[in-house]
Order: sequence, then structure tokens, then C-alpha cells
Amino acid sequence: MDFTRMDRMWWYPPQLPFAVAGVPGTERYFGHPFFLWMPRKLWRVELTCPHSDCVKEELTLVGLHQKIRQVVDVKTSYFMASEYLSCRKCKRKVISLSFNIVSQLDISHRLQFPCILTSKLACDMAVVRLLHQRGLGNSSS
Repeated sequence: MDFTRMDRMWWYPPQLPFAVAGVPGTERYFGHPFFLWMPRKLWRVELTCPHSDCVKEELTLVGLHQKIRQVVDVKTSYFMASEYLSCRKCKRKVISLSFNIVSQLDISHRLQFPCILTSKLACDMAVVRLLHQRGLGNSSS
């Protein structure tokens, strides 16, 4: 993967042509959008080690994290990948999707993070906004 070509966050599958010569392949109809979360690479922000026993050493880019997450959206789903960061002092690695890393960003960059993550699942903010209206007035009181 060429990191010099990483200039945006959203990557979309190729659009289908209007006129198809021959029988089209099925893989062209099942493409999903891809979101690449790389705040250190894209915006060149300084991110520090989130561990309490480390002295806020700056994190360096190690590569892409090996797991790709599927995020549920209102219309469809998309896949999400992130960069893998490493601390030079404590030698621990951190995923840029983690709350401790995202919270180090300023508010304008933090708002570009499109979803809420749990340990196994992910949900887009558009779905969260719809569910918020559904849950109003359903408190224990």
C-alpha cells in the first residue's frame, strides 16, 4: 500500500457504466464504500501515547491495523480501516480508532469520525440520531 497516495478518507467503488458490453461480473454490484481513518497521516497532527505510565511520547506510524470493521449505516453498510501507531518509549501499539486517540483531536477533526464503536460492532452516527428520537421519554422515571 502506497501511503503517499492517501489523500482522502472516503473511497467509493467504481460506478456501473450505463451500457454494458457482455455479461457484467457480479463483484461490480456488491462494492461497499470504504472509510480510512488516518488522522496522523492526513492532517499531520501530533498524537501522544495515551498510557498513563508513559511520558506523553509522540506516536509514530507503524502501518494499517489488520482488522477492518463493518459499520452499519441507514442506507447500506461500509467498511472502516485505521492506522496503527506505536510509542517509541514504551513500545506499545495503539489503533487510531480508540477513544484516547480520537479525543486528542480538535473538535473539527473529531466530528469527521463517522461512527460509534463497541468492542465488536460499529454504528454510523445517522443511525444513532434516528435511535435518539426513538428513545426520548423512555427513562426509568
